[in-house]
Amino acid sequence: MNTAILCLQAVKPKAKNAHTAWLILFFVCVSSRSMAQIEYYKPSSDLTMSTIHGGIKLGMGLATENNNQFGYTFQYESFRSVHHSFDIGFILQYQSYSLFFQNTVASPQTGQAYSGLSLRHTSGFFFIAPEVNVPIPNKKRPYALNFYMYGGPGLKLFGTESLAAWGSATSANSTVTSYDDTLNTSPNIKKFLFKGGFGFTEHSDIYKHFTYFTFTEDVSIILGNLSTAAVVNYPGKSDLGTINMPVIYVSFLIGYGRYHVLD
Repeated sequence: MNTAILCLQAVKPKAKNAHTAWLILFFVCVSSRSMAQIEYYKPSSDLTMSTIHGGIKLGMGLATENNNQFGYTFQYESFRSVHHSFDIGFILQYQSYSLFFQNTVASPQTGQAYSGLSLRHTSGFFFIAPEVNVPIPNKKRPYALNFYMYGGPGLKLFGTESLAAWGSATSANSTVTSYDDTLNTSPNIKKFLFKGGFGFTEHSDIYKHFTYFTFTEDVSIILGNLSTAAVVNYPGKSDLGTINMPVIYVSFLIGYGRYHVLD
């Protein structure tokens, strides 16, 4: 831990979202320190061998619907074999989201959109989750391909959101008025989330099998909505419907890991 503290003192993030930069830097320092403390041995090809794994992953991803820009993922993971057919462990993950939702209402006479509702959302969350890792059998390379599942809570680190409504409305006396309003709905972004995920990780051994590179394809699902503003009609404009924000997120990550074969 002393190494982690010295590492944090050496670099002082001054980014706009400084707390996020501090968190990522802390992950780098702690993960590098924890992996450096382990002794490593050349692993056996026996699938029943007992191991401890640790590593970091970096990547990018996007939502399957209503994506605006790529999001970023930073993850530290550690797991230990408890049986020859699966491992258990945990992940610490930073995940950002950039989304854009829009509903429009078309005029029955012209077919042209005459009113609309849109929501722009950008946020970052820190997740901690238990993980189950299942190696795909391969006698020569026991951890060449893994299937994994995880699920856990997330804490909001930052978030900005705006809700816009535009169009025209006709009053009872046939008076037509136009509106174009924008509301700051950032306070409505949820402070806590729960998500689950699964994916595959491919390992490529380096340095006499003591260490490895990883390539990961991850699919995660946010349970519920990212924001409470997403399921509320714009005040006074019930014809605009609602915007729902369930998120299915696909990420691609590369990583570096090390493992220790237990005696």
